[in-house]
Amino acid sequence: MNSFLLITNSEILIVDRNFTILKQKNLNHELSIIASINIEGNQLLLTEKNNLLILNLLTFEVKTMKFVKNITAAIYVGTDIVVGDAAGKLHFIYPISGYITSTKHWHSHRVTCLETDKSGDTLYSAGDEGVIVSWNLRNEKKSYLPRLQPIDSMSVSNDSQIISVSSSDNSIKFINLFNNSVLSQVFGLNAKT
Repeated sequence: MNSFLLITNSEILIVDRNFTILKQKNLNHELSIIASINIEGNQLLLTEKNNLLILNLLTFEVKTMKFVKNITAAIYVGTDIVVGDAAGKLHFIYPISGYITSTKHWHSHRVTCLETDKSGDTLYSAGDEGVIVSWNLRNEKKSYLPRLQPIDSMSVSNDSQIISVSSSDNSIKFINLFNNSVLSQVFGLNAKT
């Protein structure tokens, strides 16, 4: 049977194709909907200010982890979780124990988004300073793609060769990840008042 996951600002619902509610959970939190589902499809990350909520989609149990700064990005990387915060730090978490295994700090402003390549070997972080940091998770090396506009979101292609970047200047750039060249750039429509 097909079912759909719906997220409101404080509730999670699973509904069927007729929109009959199959499961419902009020999280008693004002959610900032930063969502990532783990590779098995049974856990969902949500945030509320400086709280990370790990929702088990089978049991609807919620595990909460509190951080010092507000969470601005979160993603599953394999079985681990990476959280970006308002201070520009990345926190790597082993979710079974709930322990932060390491913290890395590069961004001078808040981390706005996180993405991985399809192998899970490379993590991309971006922030308000307009730089994408490529973190090689196998050898801990970093590389940088500087001089972009503040970045709102990004997505890596299925073949891990291109990253699309949505920026605060209402543009989308398509960037070759091997030589960091901009392949194409699209500017959005400006609203007239």
